[in-house]
Amino acid sequence: MNQKNMKKETCKNCVLVFGTFDIFHAGHVAFLREARSLGDAVVVNLAQDIVVQELKGEPPLHSWEERAQVLRQSGLVSEIFPGDKTRGMFSQIIAVKPSLIAFGYDQIRLKEAVDAWIKRYAFTIPTMTIGAYKPDKYKSSILRASYDRSQTTP
Repeated sequence: MNQKNMKKETCKNCVLVFGTFDIFHAGHVAFLREARSLGDAVVVNLAQDIVVQELKGEPPLHSWEERAQVLRQSGLVSEIFPGDKTRGMFSQIIAVKPSLIAFGYDQIRLKEAVDAWIKRYAFTIPTMTIGAYKPDKYKSSILRASYDRSQTTP
């Protein structure tokens, strides 16, 4: 599925999600399954490596390409786009024209920024937060702390 087809066909009822998905885990799977249940397609705005470094204070364990490959292999997403290199632009919202934007339970500041952006540009795209799946076990920051950095492939 290419971006042109996504805009004209599938995106009539698509859900846009944002994320890093660096250590893909059961919490991500639950999040993407829930997002998929809310529309016909899930489109991922996958954070660029430079933005991950800026947000988390260290580079991702896996490159953008590796993270995108894992997402594709999961079978849970319809399309993956690279996120903006400049935070706060949200160009994929304009490109994808989603019917819904879904956020993870821990993406509070991102949701606030997107909601403000939507209001500023007078769009009528609903947003929602998907609840956590075992956050005491499946949270990227917890998993990253115990992750063996010698592993280089997802």
